[in-house]
Amino acid sequence: MLDRILPPWLPIRMGDTSLSQAPDGDESGINLFPAGLVKVTRNGVVKVCNLRSEELLETALRGKDLGALVHPQDSDAWRYFVQRTPRSQKLADPEIFRFINSAGDVRWLQITASMSDEYICMSLVDVSQTVRDDLTLRTSNRSLENLLNGLPAMVYRCRNDRRFTMEYVSAGCLGLTGKTAQELLNNSDYAELIHPDDRENVWMKVQEALQSRAVFELRFRLVGVDGLTRRVVERGQGFYSDSGGVLGMEGVVMLDVD
Repeated sequence: MLDRILPPWLPIRMGDTSLSQAPDGDESGINLFPAGLVKVTRNGVVKVCNLRSEELLETALRGKDLGALVHPQDSDAWRYFVQRTPRSQKLADPEIFRFINSAGDVRWLQITASMSDEYICMSLVDVSQTVRDDLTLRTSNRSLENLLNGLPAMVYRCRNDRRFTMEYVSAGCLGLTGKTAQELLNNSDYAELIHPDDRENVWMKVQEALQSRAVFELRFRLVGVDGLTRRVVERGQGFYSDSGGVLGMEGVVMLDVD
């Protein structure tokens, strides 16, 4: 169906159809395509475009330099992207650029391009909401990370093995163990910091709680790299796969002030 609707110069392959030149002004069928489609000169001047591309940027594009609409901070990357577009039927890896529309609003567009003789054929897909959601999530995670690292406690996530191999640990581990988070991640050091007389009891209590899917609260001693023994309290719980298997534990360890 699409083979019959879309002209062969688009930056996509329709079966074995080869990329070839479209005559200037040929927009037959491309207005049905849900993504923006443009054909530009090697200098970036738009020769052919569909309605969707103009809707995305809220301006007429024919005869304009597409690069002039790219956010100033992305302009160098844009020029490099255009220059490295392969002069063959192979598609360039898609990249995301910020464009500024006629209203001054920023849109993130994912661009896929290929060279067709003297023209560069591009598809433009609006990924603005996805990028914004990702930025919001990163900001939220960064705020949470800052909060956790500011606590006088060690927040952790670890595997259910006798080494309690850490997959995440907050900066509060330094005050309790004398080791940085980086030193504790993905190694067996943490279990060795539990006082030898408490180590087996800690393991057994955790396993009992995991078996019943209960929250556990433990009191035991940690021996830091400075040689000091600190009494701590740990409160945690397991997390599980959809099939019920134990994936690991997460919780918090802090000084026992009782």
